[in-house]
Amino acid sequence: MPNPSDNSKIKKRIGHPMFPHIKQQHMAKLYNQLNVHNPERMDDSKKYTKSLGDLPDNASRDQLIMDTGSVPSDAGCAPIYTPSTTPLVVSDTPPALVSSTPVLVTAQPPPPPQKHVFTLCIDGGGMRGIMPAIWLLVLKEEFEKRGIMDPLSQIFDIIGGTSIGAIISLGVGHNIHPTDLIDLFNKNGAKIFSRTFCRMMTNLLPIFKPKYTAENLYDVLHEKFGDLKMKDLQGKVVITSCTRDGKPKIFTNINTSGNQDDPIFAHENDFLIKDVARCTSAAPVFFPPQDMLIKKIKEDGAQKEIVEKTVSYIDGGIWINNPAGVVATMAVTQIHKRVFSPDKIHILSLGTGDSTTTISDMPAFKDIVAIVDITMSSNSRGVDNSLTELFQQNYTRINPPLVESIKLDSANTKALKKLHQLAGCEYLPGKDGKKSWQFDRESPQGKEIYLKISKFVETYCNIKKSEQQLQD
Repeated sequence: MPNPSDNSKIKKRIGHPMFPHIKQQHMAKLYNQLNVHNPERMDDSKKYTKSLGDLPDNASRDQLIMDTGSVPSDAGCAPIYTPSTTPLVVSDTPPALVSSTPVLVTAQPPPPPQKHVFTLCIDGGGMRGIMPAIWLLVLKEEFEKRGIMDPLSQIFDIIGGTSIGAIISLGVGHNIHPTDLIDLFNKNGAKIFSRTFCRMMTNLLPIFKPKYTAENLYDVLHEKFGDLKMKDLQGKVVITSCTRDGKPKIFTNINTSGNQDDPIFAHENDFLIKDVARCTSAAPVFFPPQDMLIKKIKEDGAQKEIVEKTVSYIDGGIWINNPAGVVATMAVTQIHKRVFSPDKIHILSLGTGDSTTTISDMPAFKDIVAIVDITMSSNSRGVDNSLTELFQQNYTRINPPLVESIKLDSANTKALKKLHQLAGCEYLPGKDGKKSWQFDRESPQGKEIYLKISKFVETYCNIKKSEQQLQD
């Protein structure tokens, strides 16, 4: 402990009462050294040592000025100490501390967002995607019954999907009618999931190749979207995908950078819709990856440059089969400007059936398809559990359990019949007397689904009515 009559070392280290260049953990020690011969100040120095330890790591220098101020235990913040205007000079007589009144600083929270955000999210699930397509038709008809004739792309602020759910979401964003989306399965399912004899023989060999080629799928996507680009979509979409080495990827026509001239966003907004659809639906085992030319910013010290790189993408269900978590995050960050207000976010999440697929006791190569199904189902359940806790009644999930296992690529008549029934449909005669699959809101399955859809529509209508009244 230094003698107060010889404070040269301390004097070199202290040039101002704000103690620049002195680490926080040394300040209490220096304070005690200066007051060791002044018993009347020792109690205060202990108080100072304690209050200093309570300060956050990023406390500013102004908060580290020596004082003995205290704050209530429930204040949730440290006091700000007012610096002396007189430089501290170390002499034989320890300096008197500057008295000040502690000032409490509380961060003012940003105002809560006023806008209600409505989002639509659709899971992946191969041919089981016909179920959410059917429910979108019921949803649209329910809106029209209430006089809302807008396309779904204008009703929902964000539309998100994974795999087949992403293809449906892109269709909604392009204002494709739900009836045409249903036909995607009834008329094209067998075409998409078909193999030539040569392909079947190849799959029997002890080498791994995807079960199907992508040509038929790409033909169907071209038929639906042509050469339209992401920037041509009428709605705001969020599409999940994944690189072959497991890095999540989001394709979106929402500029998340905040820079209107962002070259990366401009490049990806020019992606063809059908190419993005191929990326998100390239499920391992079923289809080969899709290559995309990606632009990235490469940093070399202070230098930055944009480089191009070809990246192979696979199904987004590998990391998040239920895209509701990604869509909710986008709603909070992009629309509500990072203010989390769960009572202002409304999520309609459409699943493709809660799978009952299991893996055998001794998994083998034949279980690969089952493993893909279980992986997608399990992460869908995980997202569902989290969002149910976060958003509670504002999170509407429609995902009936599958009575029996239906494979992701089952496109035969028997499988389609089961899927229609699970979606709440019955084979009923129409106005022309011909029978067809129709949603039956009176059936046990259809009734439960319809109640959820009608409640969501009612919530939407009531909120929009209230917002209109406020504007008037």
